Amino acid sequence: MARQMNWTRCGRRVSKILQTERYRYAVYDWNYGVELENLYGKNVSYVIPELKRRIEDALLADDRVTAVTDFSFREEKDSVTAAFTVYTIFGEVTAERTVDI
Repeated sequence: MARQMNWTRCGRRVSKILQTERYRYAVYDWNYGVELENLYGKNVSYVIPELKRRIEDALLADDRVTAVTDFSFREEKDSVTAAFTVYTIFGEVTAERTVDI
């Protein structure tokens, strides 16, 4: 039961990290969150590899995350969505994050 509770919390933590813009809130350490706002207006060829790098950087800052893999990207007219798998010490979590471009 405790392992399941930890895995659920870790899934919520992944979601929270991906929804928090890094450096915006003084309550969070500067290593918490992900930098995505400045991708707005950029070319898709720049956004896709940068989005991958920034997501990995944000999630791997948490010591419970061991790897972020299996990235796939979906381009829409004004956005890019990254889908990926997050491996944690409690199990794996699938996640996605959409950014406006």
